[in-house]
Amino acid sequence: MTNENVSTTGWAFPPEFKNQGKDVVLVSDEVEIKQSLEILFSTEIKERLQHPEFGCDLKSFLFSEVNNNLVIEIENMIVNAVYAHEPR
Repeated sequence: MTNENVSTTGWAFPPEFKNQGKDVVLVSDEVEIKQSLEILFSTEIKERLQHPEFGCDLKSFLFSEVNNNLVIEIENMIVNAVYAHEPR
């Protein structure tokens, strides 16, 4: 992963349309990356049939006791998901 400035453009999430449905709303740069991360963190592992490895199983921690080990587990899960699925 590099720290280069990467300019990206993609569909807004959730998808939005304008011009009576003829055009799709696009987002760029930080907004697109933020939305991509929101999708990654809110998608459960195996939720996507064509990409079962995509996602981050954060819901598994929902009722866990909060302690240092839990924080480390969550941090590792997030870092691994970002490295695996967010190339920017």
